[in-house]
Amino acid sequence: MYGANLSYKLLLQYLDEILKAGLLLREGKSSYWITDRGKKFLEIYEDYERTRKKLDEHVKSLEIGEDALREMLIS
Repeated sequence: MYGANLSYKLLLQYLDEILKAGLLLREGKSSYWITDRGKKFLEIYEDYERTRKKLDEHVKSLEIGEDALREMLIS
């Protein structure tokens, strides 16, 4: 809660959504276990993040190339 800078109220809302989605199981009052569905979600999300970062880097390199071409035309 503190590491994610969440209020207790917001944490409860997120936990409720995650539980409803079947990504976690609750055991008792304070124990949570990740489900197979939750593990699959994390795998897909990590793959998405890697791909997004690669695309961001590619777009930046294209923008640098565009700027260089623009400078050549102006000069």
